[in-house]
Amino acid sequence: MDGRVNRPRHHSDLLQLARALNLTNQETAVLLEAAGYANAAETIRQTPKEGVLNSAAPFQAIPELPYFVGREQIIQKIESLLSTSDAQPVCIIHGMGGIGKTTLAAHLAYRTRYLFPDGVLWGDVGRSDPMAILQAFAQAYGVDVSHYRDLASRSQVVRQLLADKRALLVLDDVWHSADLRHLLPPSTGAATVLITTRRNDLLASADIQRIELALFDEDRPDSLALFRHRLGVAFVNREEATLQEIAHALGHLPLAIAIIANHLALDPDWSVDYILNVLRHKQGRLADLAYDDQSVSLSFHVGYDSLPMEMKQFFVQLAVFQTQAFSPETAAFATQVSPHTARRSSRSLYTLLLVQVQGQANDHNWRCYHLHPLMREFALEEAQKANVVHAARQQFARLPGMQVNGRSHKLIIVPNEDDWWVQTESGAICTTALPRLPRKTAVSATAGSLRAPMPGSVLAVMVSQGQTVVEGEPLLKLEAMKMEHTIRAPAAGIVTEILFAPGDSVPADAQLLQLAFAD
Repeated sequence: MDGRVNRPRHHSDLLQLARALNLTNQETAVLLEAAGYANAAETIRQTPKEGVLNSAAPFQAIPELPYFVGREQIIQKIESLLSTSDAQPVCIIHGMGGIGKTTLAAHLAYRTRYLFPDGVLWGDVGRSDPMAILQAFAQAYGVDVSHYRDLASRSQVVRQLLADKRALLVLDDVWHSADLRHLLPPSTGAATVLITTRRNDLLASADIQRIELALFDEDRPDSLALFRHRLGVAFVNREEATLQEIAHALGHLPLAIAIIANHLALDPDWSVDYILNVLRHKQGRLADLAYDDQSVSLSFHVGYDSLPMEMKQFFVQLAVFQTQAFSPETAAFATQVSPHTARRSSRSLYTLLLVQVQGQANDHNWRCYHLHPLMREFALEEAQKANVVHAARQQFARLPGMQVNGRSHKLIIVPNEDDWWVQTESGAICTTALPRLPRKTAVSATAGSLRAPMPGSVLAVMVSQGQTVVEGEPLLKLEAMKMEHTIRAPAAGIVTEILFAPGDSVPADAQLLQLAFAD
């Protein structure tokens, strides 16, 4: 010991200590100031003088789950954000269905209630009409806005009411940025907003705090901790290995783990061995992942049902990839759509967090996506209902195969400009073809033309007439046989004529443009 005292990493640690010691607000503020958290100390001083709760303040949060576990770092980050007095933040929690966004928001509402002397308001945006939510907010403060019949007028009155309220507004299950237009309080006011959503692009242009809620980490004890809270320490210690395998089969999705824990706690016919056997067989297992009003399938349906029909067909056919990651190019092959459509659809599904990105930006496969194992099971069930997965499986049956260490492997090989995407059971990888011989640096003719390798349509023309180009420069992009082909200059020269425009259909061997090559 050298006599020095380290400052706590988060002032939320000090707030927990203050609650445990039953300190008054003034005593808590002194503690925070001594640790160097002046802003947080000022926030505490602005709450009611003796005690953290104002019994007259409204509190509309939903009941908190008694077996909430994990998320310690995220809780500390959000609590620190909410207790900062020099800014009134908007914080968005986003994640896939069943990840625990609403549960976390409820936990935070109870945990940070003392910071908001004017109360905690809760709006279920996904299920409730904005007019009803605004009416509930106003009634919480004894104001009747029912005579304001249009949304804009009612919103204006409620926003004015909230302008000087130091309150927490929780807006749960938001699907579109437009849904928030009439619900958000004035940005110059004192209210703080916590939003939950399945979209990772909500309020994309706004300067707000975004928190991504991920699955329970396989290397952390959170999944077992949830079992332990529901089933007891002795049971979990006895069945730890099997429960760990069950959590892995469930993809460490909190909702699925909570449902299985409820079955084990309350259903005498269920045992860990029975559950593991059901999960290993996979087919139809989503039907067992339901208890009372909790259901993994229903949770996934919320996002799936919001898709247009063509997007639903694309999504459900992705089930053929089983445990593999896939690129948009290989998804285009399986679903028999163009690479452009597959890229757009994959991005849209990721926006709704129905698929997940695999890898980091510096990995060779960072453009790949994958399905959570339970989401893949859901997609397969919906594909069988729609009778569309058979066509995708037929596509796979026609694939070339190879033998590696005596095991047969199916391959998808899809060209993408200068790259090739190779899909195997292990995932998708992008490769670049290298020429076996050096490229020629000159051409024998002084003038020439470029022709379509096969029938197709022009996606883009990337040069203009009279433009000087260098060898290898992209000239025109053609889509043929559901693949993209980039036509490049074979040598340096000048574009003398462009014979087709974007959207035009071209026959095989059609002359696309003309170049006058440099000497």
